[in-house]
Amino acid sequence: MRESRWVWIGLVAIGVIVPFVTTQTTTYVASLVVITAIAVLGLNYIIRNTGQVSIGHAAVQAFGSYCAGIVASALHADFVVALVAGTLGAAILGLILAVPSVRVTGPYFAVLTLVLGWAVNEAILLYPQVTGGYTGLFVQPFSLFASSTVTMYYLSLAALVAAMALVHNVHRSKFGQVLLVMKRSRAAATTLGVNIRWFMVLAISIGNMLAGLSGVLYLYTVSDITPSAFSLSQSAYFLVASVVGGVGSVFGAILGSAVIVLIPQALSNLEWYANIILGAILIAVLLWRPGGLWPSRARRAGPPAAAAGVAPAERGEVSRATQG
Repeated sequence: MRESRWVWIGLVAIGVIVPFVTTQTTTYVASLVVITAIAVLGLNYIIRNTGQVSIGHAAVQAFGSYCAGIVASALHADFVVALVAGTLGAAILGLILAVPSVRVTGPYFAVLTLVLGWAVNEAILLYPQVTGGYTGLFVQPFSLFASSTVTMYYLSLAALVAAMALVHNVHRSKFGQVLLVMKRSRAAATTLGVNIRWFMVLAISIGNMLAGLSGVLYLYTVSDITPSAFSLSQSAYFLVASVVGGVGSVFGAILGSAVIVLIPQALSNLEWYANIILGAILIAVLLWRPGGLWPSRARRAGPPAAAAGVAPAERGEVSRATQG
């Protein structure tokens, strides 16, 4: 716990001084890393707590981004209103997605999220008068105390810290214990009186809410968006970041995001080489460090000792959580 606290302090300290010791361009790239980390954190949350893999996470990010952009452009709303609209819009989409997800698992859930990605992309192109279609959607840059680049960097950094704190506290809460038991054995969770549908819906909604938040921050960082920014390839990048950093790891989301953002940025004129390098890194991690470069504490601790898959202490936590 003490080690984790020092890591938190160190990362925040480094994040705060970035604009003071780098150029505007570097600060912009750092913003992309932070925003991507929020989206990957949401994906990690879904995978860790439900055991389901989403390959349409970029579509949820797009939904949040376009919700905010439409509210800002059509209603002339300010940044705060657009932020709330985009984040809640993605959470609601998560609710809709979570309802059928209770009945499907494994590859079927992955296919469901893949279809979601196609549907969102087609909807954006189907109503160009609202979304801008292929041309894209533009919003006015937002700034407070400095340039819009620095402003959005600090806002994104604050959002990342808040998202990390949320995920960390949920993992340690009774709700997190219930999700852990449910992931290991739905049958055991049902026996203990867990409403699987409710917990699954809430877990997926939280993960999608973080994706929507990252979408809004991305919109105001780049000022204009097009459907190509949220393609299936972007969803694949999110999965790569999750695996490379460590599935279920809060700090691993940052490390994995840095990998998928900084390597393509460094090789911007050699995109194919960047993808080859990312693929090689992914293969190397899967072969020699399957828990990721920064594995979660649960993975470092190893599998549970209880033969039934649910430890007695967890049974007590679940019983107390479901009773009140």
